[in-house]
Amino acid sequence: LVLLSLKKNRKMKKFIIWCSPIDSPGPKFKITGQGLMTCHVIRQFSSNSLVICPTTLNLVHSIFKLLLATLFADRVQSVYLVASRTFYGFFRDLPVLLLSLFGIRVVAHIHGSDLDTLFTNIIIGKPAYFLYSRLACVIFPSNYECARIASVYPNLRARVIGNFIPTTVHLGKSMDVSRKDFLRSLGCVDMNVPV
Repeated sequence: LVLLSLKKNRKMKKFIIWCSPIDSPGPKFKITGQGLMTCHVIRQFSSNSLVICPTTLNLVHSIFKLLLATLFADRVQSVYLVASRTFYGFFRDLPVLLLSLFGIRVVAHIHGSDLDTLFTNIIIGKPAYFLYSRLACVIFPSNYECARIASVYPNLRARVIGNFIPTTVHLGKSMDVSRKDFLRSLGCVDMNVPV
């Protein structure tokens, strides 16, 4: 529902996607649930989006692109952040997190179950929680994780978009197939589209 509501008004305003190069289509793409979900979001908003993939080498350039795009805040509908939960990843994501303090709608998608390790970090825990609690919403991969985090950190606007494969699906599947073939066999990847 969160993504559908973002898509509804995509023709009016720009949609910015901030993600790692391994999560977006290109030579560094890795087939993971996070990568497939990010590619899906990019496809849904491709006609009116700016995809920024910061790395250590291009971080300054990426921040500059982000700032230029958001200077015209009335044109930016939302920023979709494929959030990192690591110490260094927090600094990579910091420019996007700070945008929420200036009235820009930021949605963070957490693809793991360890966001609380970021919030309990001695050095960055409190600032990280403060910034995440200012976001429009934080998307989690399961109801369990969403409820667990929301019970400990009540100021987060937590939502769920499942991006996992239930354990019952694994029964009878051979694990010696490649990850791409396994995901394709489960219907997670279109068989006719090269990944």
